[in-house]
Amino acid sequence: LQIFDVCFFSVTIYALGRIGPEAIPTLMESLQSDEQQVQKGISKALEIIGPVAAPTLFEALYDENQNVRQGSLYALANLRIAVSAIPNLVEFLNDENEDIRKAAASVLGEMGADAQVIVPELIESLQDQSAAVRAMAVLSLGKIGITTSDVLSAVVNMTEDKNPEVRLNSVVVLGVIGNRDSSVFPALISALDDTQTDEMRAAAIYALGQVGE
Repeated sequence: LQIFDVCFFSVTIYALGRIGPEAIPTLMESLQSDEQQVQKGISKALEIIGPVAAPTLFEALYDENQNVRQGSLYALANLRIAVSAIPNLVEFLNDENEDIRKAAASVLGEMGADAQVIVPELIESLQDQSAAVRAMAVLSLGKIGITTSDVLSAVVNMTEDKNPEVRLNSVVVLGVIGNRDSSVFPALISALDDTQTDEMRAAAIYALGQVGE
């Protein structure tokens, strides 16, 4: 397949998903594209095909092409593959490429409570040098939904991150997992004074309402 129009291509690969397993080789080849819309279309097509695509995706996690590795991670997230079934998933949180690290963090979030066993490693990702990875790791902790003191403490600390997106995500997550825990109130109150965005203050107000219920 050649990409002349991204939208048309996305529709095409979606249709390939309806074909079934026979379309897997074509879809995997197309994962080399660096177009985000194409990546999303391929992930959706593989989701339609179902778990039968998983073994091919596992193998593609070690492809030399970064886009293939990244796309495979997102596709596995759509398939809701169990964490224990994905070989060496944790190592992708430490990949040298930040897009791969971000994708791995996203996958864990999509797995929800099934990813509880890897929460310690996800907390470590909060110290990643990439703000994009830190922001995704915070969101994923919220999706996993663990409310232990170490998770709450880690997210509270991220409300003081130098990156506004990380701070915003942290405030939003505290509104989700900080239910009636007094330890999160000081961070949320401080967020009300964040002068960088109105969105931050709005998120803090909402989170305070959620936590106080």
